[in-house]
Amino acid sequence: MTSLFVAVFNLSIALGALLGALAVDGITTTAALWLAAGLTLLTH
Repeated sequence: MTSLFVAVFNLSIALGALLGALAVDGITTTAALWLAAGLTLLTH
């Protein structure tokens, strides 16, 4: 079961990197940083 958790954790990192790269390609880096700041504020 532990290996399943590790696989899911690694998959989430990979998907985050992919989505982040696609976001930066589609919008400016500054806009991506503002979006990240806004999402961070929503989680706290």
